[in-house]
Parts: sequence; C-alpha cells; structure tokens
Amino acid sequence: MGSLKPPKCDPSNPDTPCRKVRGAKAVMLFLGLYVVALGVGGIKGSLPSHGAEQFDQDTQQGRKQRSTFFNYFVFSLACGALVAVTFVVWMEDNMGWQWGFGLATLAVFLSIPVFLAGSSRYRNKVPVGSPLTTICKVVIAALLNTCMPSSPSSNVVVNMSTSPSADSGLEDGRGGENEKMMQAADPASKSLKFLDRAVPKNSATGMLKCSVREVEEVKIVLSVLPYFC
Repeated sequence: MGSLKPPKCDPSNPDTPCRKVRGAKAVMLFLGLYVVALGVGGIKGSLPSHGAEQFDQDTQQGRKQRSTFFNYFVFSLACGALVAVTFVVWMEDNMGWQWGFGLATLAVFLSIPVFLAGSSRYRNKVPVGSPLTTICKVVIAALLNTCMPSSPSSNVVVNMSTSPSADSGLEDGRGGENEKMMQAADPASKSLKFLDRAVPKNSATGMLKCSVREVEEVKIVLSVLPYFC
C-alpha cells in the first residue's frame, strides 16, 4: 500500500512542491470517501428506526422505553464525536493518520459481532406497500376530487390507519373509538392544503381512499424535496 501514498512535499520549499493526486491514487481516494459516505448514510438512516421498532408504541411502557433508547442513542453519538475530535485527532497528529483510521475501523469491526449477537431477539417490521404508491394515490385523489363533483353516494373516506391493529379494532366493535383516537393523533397541517382534498367527506374517488395520516406523510416528503435541489 506504500505506492498509494503521495510523495513527500513541502509547500514552503519550491523544490518539493505538492502534486495533485492523479490516476489510480485518485480513484482509490475518492472510492474510499464515497464508500465511507454510503456506509455512514445507511447506518444513520436505518439504525434509529431499527431501534424504535424494538418497542411497542401502543403501550405507555413501550413509548417510555423508546424515548429512553433515543436518549442513550444521542448520548452515545455525542460521546463518539467527543472521542473523535480529541483522542483520535491527537493520534493522527502525533502518530499518523493510519492510526486514527485504524482505530475507527477496529471499532466498526468490533461492533458488527455485538450487533449480530442479538439478531434472534430483534423485532423486524416487514415493509408493506410502497411509498411511491401512496404519494401517487394521494396526488391523484386530490386532483380528481378537485375536478370531479362529489357524490353523496360515494364512500366516505374515514381517518383511520391501515395497520392490522386498526382493522382488529373495527372487528371488535371499537371502530368509532379508534377513529376518534386517530383523528386526535393526526391533525391536518396547514401546509400544502391542496392535498387535503384527497380526504373529503363525500369523495368523488371511492376507489382511492386516503387517510389523514397518508396525506400528512406525503406532505412531509414533498416538503423536504426542495432541500435536495
């Protein structure tokens, strides 16, 4: 790996100028940076949601445990950042960059067996449906309800969750109570009011039933799109 190291240079000495990285060295450099960015993005995007799925949000104890998990999770991130900007930086300045990256790599390798050790106890939530389908359904329902007159005989779109727990509540005769709870938990936001037309009292699109929760989730997705532009 010594061939990947750039030649020694001294910016203050014109006889040994610093040269720009080219060829295979540049490919290896940027490939490593992109792989690190991909891994960090995957961990930061999936680890918090994976931890939240381990607790039952329908019970008070589960919600309390989930809140405790996120407290420890953020605290661990802060401790890791503190070690990174102090001890690891000291190692890189005094012992070399390879020691700093080596220590971080060792920590990652040690965390993998620890994480896999609890695989048999994890609660894995199987994804159902597609977010693109929900976005298209809400947008199309809003457009159709705007262009087409509402019909009194159309099915009334109720504000309820599509989860199995909500369906079981209807089967047990508690549909009205669950519906009120969902309405209280999912108030309509004031942004992108056009999408609120996907959930009218008398819908012109009986086949495209949209709940308030689905509309609010689509609003969140559309609201963050400008940040990626």
